Amino acid sequence: MQVVLSKAAVLLHVTVLVVFVGSGYCRSFALSTYLPLIWLVLGLFEAICLFPPALKNERIEQSRWRVRRRLRRDPVFYLGLAGLLFLACQALNGPCELVYSRAAMGWQIQPPPLPLLPFCLDRAEACEGLFWFAPAWAAVLAVRHGLTRRGKARTLNMLVLVSFVLAVFSLVHYAVGQPLRLWGAPDATRYGAFADAGSGGVFFGLAFFVSGGLLLHAWGGDATGTIRRRLYLAATLANLLAATFSLDDAALLLVWGGGALWGLYACVYLVQCLRGAARLRLFVGVLLIAGALAFLHRVAYPGNAVHERVRVLAAGGGLPGQQASTDRQVLRHGAWRAFLANPAYGTGTRSFARVVGRHLDDSDWMRISPANQQPTDCANDPLQFLGEGGIVGGGVLLAILALLWTPVIRRLHALFRLTPDQADALDPVRVKRISPLPVSCLFGLLGVSLVSFAGAPFRNPLILLVWAMLLAILPALLPVPKLAAEAAAADEPLRRTGRSPFWRRWFRPRQARRAHHRMLAPC
Repeated sequence: MQVVLSKAAVLLHVTVLVVFVGSGYCRSFALSTYLPLIWLVLGLFEAICLFPPALKNERIEQSRWRVRRRLRRDPVFYLGLAGLLFLACQALNGPCELVYSRAAMGWQIQPPPLPLLPFCLDRAEACEGLFWFAPAWAAVLAVRHGLTRRGKARTLNMLVLVSFVLAVFSLVHYAVGQPLRLWGAPDATRYGAFADAGSGGVFFGLAFFVSGGLLLHAWGGDATGTIRRRLYLAATLANLLAATFSLDDAALLLVWGGGALWGLYACVYLVQCLRGAARLRLFVGVLLIAGALAFLHRVAYPGNAVHERVRVLAAGGGLPGQQASTDRQVLRHGAWRAFLANPAYGTGTRSFARVVGRHLDDSDWMRISPANQQPTDCANDPLQFLGEGGIVGGGVLLAILALLWTPVIRRLHALFRLTPDQADALDPVRVKRISPLPVSCLFGLLGVSLVSFAGAPFRNPLILLVWAMLLAILPALLPVPKLAAEAAAADEPLRRTGRSPFWRRWFRPRQARRAHHRMLAPC
């Protein structure tokens, strides 16, 4: 008996992976709570290989063979394996202890058991790198090979739904104002299901752009119902409020700074798409929502924490001031010196707090404020990744990012070099040639990338997972312009001859000849 499971098996596995990585259980206890990620990642690969998307008139065996062949030819797959091998070597080759050398008059790292391999200072922290990298890598492969174009669009709807639930949960937690007892671990520093408010704010900021793009797509050109538009509007407002009430500087700048540019684009797009009464209804609705938020912000609750934080940001105090800028500059110099001391393999995942003191002298510690005497990061994700992973680990991450950004840049380059005929074939209006959904996703991806140079958002595995998934989905959302040669070939009528070309009949590929003889062989 043949057993047929749901076609959305890959999407269901991705949903479970996102929910678990974003849950409080994954961030509450020790390293053993990350162990279910192993089964989730393996289950995701099983879903990709057993239940791949099928083409028209294609059997399930042919679909499995096609997806496995594409997976074996994907360089992201092998680069991810190399990254996992690198992180595993770091975790196993150690721990190396810091000892004080009287001869050198300073702290030095003991040699690892295998000097020519990557090493770590703490195995538990190094193992967290495996659970930080593996979900994002598996999700990228699932998006590239396990989902159709429609499945990728449904993935965005799934992300918006998960973010809406987490946003409502975080807002309720903020409104109650009590220490949260989540999965049996009470903690007053949590923000909903997130271990810290900064990570939650950046995640909700990224989800705000995705839900806003779906809302613009539903309003502008998609023939969706009114109920779905209202749900998108509710998700957009919930993510906006959740990112705002996190009171994190990076989240506020991401939502309100990048959101202002996105709002300007949204106004231009909707003005071109809507006409007459629809434009008037939209204008009235935006005014009512903005008026209600302004009333709550300035009249009903004038002394709220958001108002005070926005006032500090407007005055420039939320930006890196003199002391904060000095702290970050000193810590970044320490991270750079740590990289120069171990340029090949780095010092292991999450080892910055252990090695930064070795590369700072007394004058540097005097310049750091008392609040940052025990730093955990240098407020610069790329520099910290370079110091912890070295040239090898940083090179693997950079190569994966280059492979993911290449199709996006190619399609954007093709869209910006359209001929007049190709542009008219897409849409005569320039702003409508690209759907607002990929534009909004680009706003979110670039915004979080810029925030990573002044903070550490990618230290949270959920933000890295969602960011990588959006980057893998983005090429499927961009239109592909038809080239002039393809258009001419499509317009020219096909000439049918009774015979195939000479070279194709006599110089067949080896696989085609084998299939031909296999078909003629007696049973």
